Amino acid sequence: MLGNIVKNPDEPKFQNINLGNPNFKARVVDIVGGTFLLEKAGFADESGHLVLKKKDIGLLKEAIQVLEKEIGTLP
Repeated sequence: MLGNIVKNPDEPKFQNINLGNPNFKARVVDIVGGTFLLEKAGFADESGHLVLKKKDIGLLKEAIQVLEKEIGTLP
């Protein structure tokens, strides 16, 4: 998801995420720290959606690196 924004920074469909989407809920919302990371990467909760408010490509790349590092430590 973050990679899509980095690759397509002006594409609005990647900048608005429905928190009620079952796939997103299972893969991000239900994971401890999932939405926290997105909020720190520039998203804000607005009426059941995460909306990218601060588009900082460098920050998004750093968030991707953190995720990749943490995924690498999983058993």
